[in-house]
Amino acid sequence: MKLNFFKYEKIEAIMKRIAVVQQQIGFENTLNSSRREVLRTLEDKELAAEFSRWIDLLREGTSFSEWESFDSSDPDITRNEGTWMLFLPTRLEGLTFHLDATRKVEDSGAAYDTTITLRIHEGQEASKPALAEAYFDGDDFHLNHRRLLGKLLKADEALRQAVTEAKDELWKAFPWAFMAYLSRCTDEFVEEEGDISYSKEKLLAG
Repeated sequence: MKLNFFKYEKIEAIMKRIAVVQQQIGFENTLNSSRREVLRTLEDKELAAEFSRWIDLLREGTSFSEWESFDSSDPDITRNEGTWMLFLPTRLEGLTFHLDATRKVEDSGAAYDTTITLRIHEGQEASKPALAEAYFDGDDFHLNHRRLLGKLLKADEALRQAVTEAKDELWKAFPWAFMAYLSRCTDEFVEEEGDISYSKEKLLAG
């Protein structure tokens, strides 16, 4: 029995690692798809180039360490829990993201019951208070990215400067890329809209 238990533990560890690798590959592929769709429709070439630059930085700087996904058709429930790190030029020590999200679809897809918690910690210190956190519990299908981004920019001066000092419409490049990034990291628990519909001032106000 003891040997069987250790064998089961080893198999479980392998399955968890496979899930992480699959999530990493899926994230990279779908983020590239988001980039292609935006670049196909975006007429501002300078904004498109800056958006593409941020997408590359977000993709190359991301490494998943944990991922568990559960789907059930009766009732229709989706649950995702995952952890990943992001390294950016403005945050070389990295940021740790943790997602805990559940969505229940009711009445043949006409109603939703969604609970999402998304936290960002400095470095690998998940035990410390979150640098930024967004929580949603309600009947919407998604979490809006601005809830988290506004808090992150308040806490990260270098990243805030990169956004605020961008000229004209170029400030939208990072929020737009970050929106696509969160949507792909969370398997669309964060909403990916077709544009940035808020002003820079509204974003920075939180």
